[in-house]
Amino acid sequence: MKIPFSDLKKGFENKHYKFSAKDLKLNSIFFSHDIIDFYLSVISKNDEFQINGILHSKLLEKCDRCLDEFIKNCKFPLKILLSNRKNSDNHFDVIPFNQLKEFFNFRDIIREVMITERPFKTLCKNDCNGLCNECGKNLNKTQCKCESKSLNSPWEKLKNL
Repeated sequence: MKIPFSDLKKGFENKHYKFSAKDLKLNSIFFSHDIIDFYLSVISKNDEFQINGILHSKLLEKCDRCLDEFIKNCKFPLKILLSNRKNSDNHFDVIPFNQLKEFFNFRDIIREVMITERPFKTLCKNDCNGLCNECGKNLNKTQCKCESKSLNSPWEKLKNL
C-alpha cells in the first residue's frame, strides 16, 4: 500500500484506504474477507510525519479451547513517526525514510502491526467450555456423560501438612 509523499506533506485526517489482504503475504494469518480497511491521519512537521491509523480486518481464527473456527472483527492501532532525524523525542515508533522517493510503502509496517498486535490466545467466546478431557466432545455444543477425574497433583501431599 503506497501513499505519495505529496499527500503526506499536506497532511490529512481519517482518510480511508482499502487494500487486498493478499498484498501483505502473511502465511500465519488467515483472512475471512480479502479487503482490509485502513483509516489514516497524518500531521506533517519539519519533514517529519506523525501517523496515526487503525486497520480493520476480519480474521478467520481457530478457538484455542474448542478448536472451532470463527470470524473475528479486529482493529489494529498504528502510531508511527516517519523521520530522517536521528534523535527524535516522542512516543511514536520512529521509522526512517528516503525523501527522494515519490511514495511511502506501508506494507511492511502493516504486516508488522498485524503480527505483533494479534492476541496469542484466541477464544470463540469468553465463556468457551472447550473440549472434554475424556471423550473430546465440544462442550459448547453437547454435554458428555464422562466423569471428571481428579488429576494427581505433585502438590497434593502439601495439603496434609
